[in-house]
Amino acid sequence: QYNIRTNCIAPGFIKTKMTAKALDSDPPRKEKVFSRTPMGKMGLPEDIADAVYFMCSDQAKFITGTVLPVDGGNSIGF
Repeated sequence: QYNIRTNCIAPGFIKTKMTAKALDSDPPRKEKVFSRTPMGKMGLPEDIADAVYFMCSDQAKFITGTVLPVDGGNSIGF
C-alpha cells in the first residue's frame, strides 16, 4: 500500500521584496495585476504557508495530484 501525496501550490502575486521591486516602481503594471485579480490585492507569504500546512495535514490525507491555486482568483482569467 502506498501513502504518497503529490500536490502542488500555484501561487499568484505574493507581497514580497521581489514583487515590490517589480511592481512598486511601475504603477501601470501594478494596476494591471490588481485588475486581473478578483480579490484586488496581493497575497501574503502566510497565505502560501497556510495552504502548504493544510496540504501536509491529515485534513488533506485523501487529496493527491492536485494543483492548488493560491492567487486571489488570478488564474480564473478574469
